[in-house]
Amino acid sequence: MGSASTTQQPTTPAGIASSAPTSQTASSATGGEEAHRCDMCGKTFAVPARLTRHYRTHTGERPFVCEVCGKSFSVKENLSVHRRIHTKEKPYRCPHCGRGFEHSGKLHRHMRIHTGERPHQCTDCGKTFIQSGQLVIHMRSHTGEKPYVCTVCSKGFTCSKQLKVHSRTHTGERPYACDVCGKTFAYNHVLKLHQMSHLGERLYKCTICSETYGSKKTLEAHIKMH
Repeated sequence: MGSASTTQQPTTPAGIASSAPTSQTASSATGGEEAHRCDMCGKTFAVPARLTRHYRTHTGERPFVCEVCGKSFSVKENLSVHRRIHTKEKPYRCPHCGRGFEHSGKLHRHMRIHTGERPHQCTDCGKTFIQSGQLVIHMRSHTGEKPYVCTVCSKGFTCSKQLKVHSRTHTGERPYACDVCGKTFAYNHVLKLHQMSHLGERLYKCTICSETYGSKKTLEAHIKMH
């Protein structure tokens, strides 16, 4: 007589609420070990805890909450890394310049500045980038996509940083202050140019007589004299 077939029963990994999707156990292709399968996408895991964590990608559950700012995370390790923003802890140090980082991924990307590695390449123009996010933003220069839109004037931008800087034209925010005279500026590069006036640097040169000036406005007034 043949052996009676058995029906696998759904199992719920530890930590999953009763309303969460159920998992099924299946024989692993690597040697009969039980694998825990997600009944939503079919992905399998050797350890129930990893399946529990995976389920959160489907349910949107983020049970680990920062006690300082309230930001939540689906993975406990991500909360631990996030806390370093508040504690200023930067345990990962660059061996070349000594700069510290909150997690190893940031250090790895930073190291490319020293090694010259630029692994992300644009398929349209061949330009290369250190980070994948930089490539994503660059690609918008080819596609014309501007997903960040000003709620005041509807002007579009390729990245959130550009929109943030643009918003200051509406809000009047001037977050960059000169530590010598206290004058404030909306843009960091304008502050740096201003600070050079305190140092006596004369960056603007007349192309007619080679006279130099500390500000663009003064140079323009001079040129009108020629």
